[in-house]
Amino acid sequence: MHMQLIKCIITLVIVAMGVCAIAQTQSARRKIYIVNGFFFHRLPIEKAKVTEKIDLTASGGTKAIAVAPTEALTDLQIQSAIPPSVIPESHELLRLYNSLYPQQSDSAI
Repeated sequence: MHMQLIKCIITLVIVAMGVCAIAQTQSARRKIYIVNGFFFHRLPIEKAKVTEKIDLTASGGTKAIAVAPTEALTDLQIQSAIPPSVIPESHELLRLYNSLYPQQSDSAI
């Protein structure tokens, strides 16, 4: 009986550690927005200036939110964009974005 209790406690500890590891991995992921062909971790425009948002998923599982703004980004907003080199599957995400909004992509990857 004593041995079964120890096994049960050890199993519960292992399960709890696994749940914590999964939660940390998921919280470490940051949102990716694509606006006018530029990548951002935060929406660079006011929500009122967004006409449409569409979820995109690249073949490797990287997710992004395609955003259609009502007006072009300012130079300051463009300067705060994230370089595509740090975004996983950036080329595929941008290709998906361009298929939705071909006239709005200003970035040069």
